[in-house]
Amino acid sequence: MSTLEDLQEFLAGVPLNEDIILLGDFNARTGTLDDMLSDHSLMKDTELDAHFSKKLAKRNNSDPKLNTNGRPFIELLQMTGLVILNGRTLGDIFGEPTCIQRHGVSTVDYICVSTSLHDRVRHLKIESISQYSDHRALSMSISTNPLRRISNSLESPDIQDAPKAFKWNLSENLSADTATKFRLAQNDQSFKDKMDCLLDQPVNTANDAAQLNEDVVATYHNLANFVTTTKSGKRTSKKKWFDQSCKHAKREANRADRNANSNPHSNFLRDQHFLRKKEYRAIKRMKKGKFLYEMNQKINECGDVNWAALKRLSDQYKDEEPFDIYDLLLFHKFSNDLYNRKCGVNNQSKDDVTSTPIFLCPTIRSTPRNWSTN
Repeated sequence: MSTLEDLQEFLAGVPLNEDIILLGDFNARTGTLDDMLSDHSLMKDTELDAHFSKKLAKRNNSDPKLNTNGRPFIELLQMTGLVILNGRTLGDIFGEPTCIQRHGVSTVDYICVSTSLHDRVRHLKIESISQYSDHRALSMSISTNPLRRISNSLESPDIQDAPKAFKWNLSENLSADTATKFRLAQNDQSFKDKMDCLLDQPVNTANDAAQLNEDVVATYHNLANFVTTTKSGKRTSKKKWFDQSCKHAKREANRADRNANSNPHSNFLRDQHFLRKKEYRAIKRMKKGKFLYEMNQKINECGDVNWAALKRLSDQYKDEEPFDIYDLLLFHKFSNDLYNRKCGVNNQSKDDVTSTPIFLCPTIRSTPRNWSTN
């Protein structure tokens, strides 16, 4: 059973009065096929006739071709009463292509809705192409029923504002750890004096207790705001190897993205887009490889291990996959070499020469701390 058949079986179980939004990459080039039934004479059920017979503007499509999935996809929409928004909605009235590849463009990504939802769709946008996919993202805005407003005259003691959330920056550096700074700030004399003043206030009624609670919470909120607020400064990349050449290549790739997005049917602009994206990826691989090679060289350049270089190297792989068998073998060799180096033993023969190991696991971060205690 194909994916479209599975989808048809699923939609068959959805009641007709339910609103449906169907979207995604269907790999279906539909050309100029009509996605709505043109003959309703066979429908004797008034509910079915009302559901399927709504007339909409004919959709436009800049991709005139039809592939093997195109006709089955259109038949699925006709049987379920869904209509395509691409090419007939404000923001995409011409049916812009959604897939841009080096050899051409096509429209295979759609947003489809029930006919009852069509009038509530306000806007459809085909987003710009990116460096991460050859498909353009689709977004739409739809109006919903306004939320029922609660009258101000009604007493709603149980309805309160949601508490403000604070972003705590946990760091090994205590001076940058906001949770530690928050605890230390509570020992400040001015904060203690303010809390003592609040706690010395008489509490005789429930309103007094509620007011005291609000004052204490507000005091702690102000302290948390002061601790977690950071000064805005120039954005810097956390990747040490991401230098000016990488930034320049990224700017050129983004510029090529915008140009190709403005005219996706241009072969020259599409070629420039993929060329600049390829150059950007290549220079990133080169810079990162050079950086890691230099870090490995620093680790093994002298008799004593350069722990700072090892830590910087391991920080590059915080999000990598865990050890595989090849990584374990490399790390076993490294630990043996390190042990022999610390003991002043040099048992390595001239014929036993291997390349510098590359470490790919965040576990190495704990290695300096464990071995420094031995």
